[in-house]
Amino acid sequence: MNVMDPSRDLFEEIVRLRRRGERAALATIVRRLGSTPRKDNAKMLIFRDGSSLGSVGGGCVEAQVWQTAQEVLEGGRGQLLRYQLTEDDAAEEGLVCGGTVEVFVEPILPDPKVVILGAGHVGQAIAQAAHQVHYRVVISDDRQNFANSERFPGAEKIVVQPFETGLSDFEISSEDFILIVTRGHSHDQTALRKAIETPARYVGLVGSRRKI
Repeated sequence: MNVMDPSRDLFEEIVRLRRRGERAALATIVRRLGSTPRKDNAKMLIFRDGSSLGSVGGGCVEAQVWQTAQEVLEGGRGQLLRYQLTEDDAAEEGLVCGGTVEVFVEPILPDPKVVILGAGHVGQAIAQAAHQVHYRVVISDDRQNFANSERFPGAEKIVVQPFETGLSDFEISSEDFILIVTRGHSHDQTALRKAIETPARYVGLVGSRRKI
């Protein structure tokens, strides 16, 4: 486990992670009894590469927290960890006697992002709905008079380019969603071919059964 520069602010790092669409796990001491190495509310941020920022006590406690963080990163659900410090643990940490510490390990997840390929009336309606459930919205279409900030005022990014160009400029991660709604389905197949080449978590195609 590598420890990052302690001068870096933990909360600023969380903001940067979410903006980059990355995951992490945040461990917080929520309860302690007896002699423990850190006070209440001490925090530790654990990254996917195994490095960490902050501390919840060091030694045996952090080793178990780090292991739990890997499970939280994988499953996306928080866990409450209760650790009983033995006399040997206490001696190792320089404490007079042992104590009990409870640490809550929670996932830090990015705001979900949906890339909508198609800026027609259906794409516009989907974008509005996505905003209401806190999705970051990216719009792509080959028509500038449709793909613009007037029609999509809350979009994080609007790209005007042919669908054949692909999605290499969109920085799509394994946490992102792609939704295909090209006009009259004329570019659906092209867009779909490009979409399935990405690591996107989900690729969807909107259309009636008859048209599809």
